[in-house]
Amino acid sequence: SGFQLGTVSAYLVSPWLMDQMSGLDGGAADIEGWRGMFYIYGVAGLVWLLPWYFLAKDSPSANNNIVSAEDCTETLVNTMIEDDASLVFQECLVENEAGEITKDNAGGAFKRIQDIQLLVQSAPWSDFLRSRGVWGMMLAHGAKNFELYNLLAWTPTFFNQQYGLNTKESALFSIGPSICGMIGGLTAGNLADFMLVKLSSGDSNNG
Repeated sequence: SGFQLGTVSAYLVSPWLMDQMSGLDGGAADIEGWRGMFYIYGVAGLVWLLPWYFLAKDSPSANNNIVSAEDCTETLVNTMIEDDASLVFQECLVENEAGEITKDNAGGAFKRIQDIQLLVQSAPWSDFLRSRGVWGMMLAHGAKNFELYNLLAWTPTFFNQQYGLNTKESALFSIGPSICGMIGGLTAGNLADFMLVKLSSGDSNNG
C-alpha cells in the first residue's frame, strides 16, 4: 500500500511540478517542464540520502564512530556462493556510546556471511520448484509488475490520445488503479490473516 501511495502522490504532484518548471528547465515556455520534474525528484532523493547516510545503520548495534582509519584491518572472505564471489570486510576500533573502544564489523560480518552461505546451501530448492504456492507467488508477482509498469508508462498517454486530456487533467483518472490496488492489498492481507487464524484454530481443534 505504501508503494501505491507513492504512485498516487506522484500522479498528483507531477503535473503541478511540470507546470512550474515550464520554460525553466531548458525547454520551450509552451511545453510542460518534464525535465525539471526529473531534476526536482533527483534533488529530493539526494536530500533524503543525507540523513539516511548519517543515521541509518545495518543493525541496532552498528557503530560508525571509527577511532582512526589506521586502526582498521581488512579481511578477504570468499563466500563460495558463486564463483569468485569475494567480499572485503573491515575490522576497526570504534567508540561506542559508553565511550569504550572496541573492535567492530569484521567478526559479525564474517559470521553473517557464514550464516547466509549455510542458508543458501541448505535451502530446499527442488521443493521450491515443485511447490504450487511458490509458483503462485511468482506468477502473481510477475502479473502485478506487468500491470504496474504498463499503467505507469501508458495511462497518461491513453487518456491523452483517447480523450484529449493533458497530464494534469488525467491525473485524477490515472490514480484510480493505484487506489484500487491499495484497497485490494489491505483487504487481501487482512483476509489472508483471518483465513490463517481460522485454519490454524481448526487444525488445533481437530488435533
